[in-house]
Amino acid sequence: MQFSGKRFTIPYRISLFLLKELICWRYNYNMSHYRHAKKYVLLFLTLMILLIIWFHKYQKAVGYNFLYFEKITQNCNHGVARGLVDESHKVENLRSEEIHILTNEGSQSDENFGRESSDEDEDEFMKRMKKRMDARRKHLQRACKDLGLRDEHSVDNLRGRITHFKKYDLVNCFNPKTGITNFKTLLHAIVTSDKPTMEDYVLGKQSGQQLREFIDNYTIINKTEQTSLLSNQDKLKMIVVREPLERLLSSFRDRFVLRSLPGYRRRSEEIHKKYGSNPNVSDDGLATFNEFVSYFIDTPPGRYNTHWQHYRNLCQPCAIDFDIIAKQETIEEDTRYLLKLIGAPKEAKIPAGYKTRGTSQIVLDYYKSVQPKEKLFELYRQCSQEFALFDYSKPSYLSLK
Repeated sequence: MQFSGKRFTIPYRISLFLLKELICWRYNYNMSHYRHAKKYVLLFLTLMILLIIWFHKYQKAVGYNFLYFEKITQNCNHGVARGLVDESHKVENLRSEEIHILTNEGSQSDENFGRESSDEDEDEFMKRMKKRMDARRKHLQRACKDLGLRDEHSVDNLRGRITHFKKYDLVNCFNPKTGITNFKTLLHAIVTSDKPTMEDYVLGKQSGQQLREFIDNYTIINKTEQTSLLSNQDKLKMIVVREPLERLLSSFRDRFVLRSLPGYRRRSEEIHKKYGSNPNVSDDGLATFNEFVSYFIDTPPGRYNTHWQHYRNLCQPCAIDFDIIAKQETIEEDTRYLLKLIGAPKEAKIPAGYKTRGTSQIVLDYYKSVQPKEKLFELYRQCSQEFALFDYSKPSYLSLK
């Protein structure tokens, strides 16, 4: 694991120096400047305080692979003390400028706030959800800082992606393939009608063209207005995300498998021709998921299609302080919380069919088809910042070890 930056090296070097001094005192107790036990106690307490501060501040940045002191040399005449780093989970060839945060397998932090219980009242629900959103926001802010992404982007590039629904004073940035069609259906119902019917919340009630026109009416184009909205702390700002690799698969299936759009078909044919093992064999001439993954890895992020572009480039979460960070995995509760905050009609709800498939057999089958397995490692590496920013665990269906 590579560590860099003064924030890390200064407390680390001070700790090493103090530890060296303690070891020297232990083995050279007759040295005149270490005769008094009082100095020993002060050195020990200072060391412990520094280590506690260092661990608390940097444990997230190293994925809880805590640097520990396994062996201290007894050669105090040369003033040497060495710390050994646990590299059991080292990520090979991980460029230091790309990621310094690695999430562990396990439940996401916001799941620590539990699920809705049968006897939970509205006040308890709102308090629990506020804790969840606060935790997600704090994690994102910390991740952006540790990844060095806080000042990397400018909100100037967001023109055409920010919407402002004045009726509820809600500012939104839509990420494709996170269930936005369902969410747009919900917004259309509560924004365009004071008394929407249950039919208004049904997916498919409005055509794709109608939803696009609806969103266009509330999209902010003016740069000054957009800057004002995004910097206004009184505006409720929201973003929806999804587990990055499930989103990538969903993009592939939606654009290349389930639909037959001319532009994407041509791109699929080009991918197949370039990455297919034997493109001259008689087949449908379209890209497989394995070939699409190769294309994704080889393509610079700046040339990605919006449907599989990184969150950090689409909505720039490190430059915007989003109040609501909703996840598709918890979208029903997250949406319910949002609707309560903005004062939407009580019967308002997200349309059915929004839930993620999770680690379903479909997801498992597609990722099993990716060969060689080293390609999965590279795919995860390229998406690792997305996992870190929104506190997603390493997918259990990927063999990355």
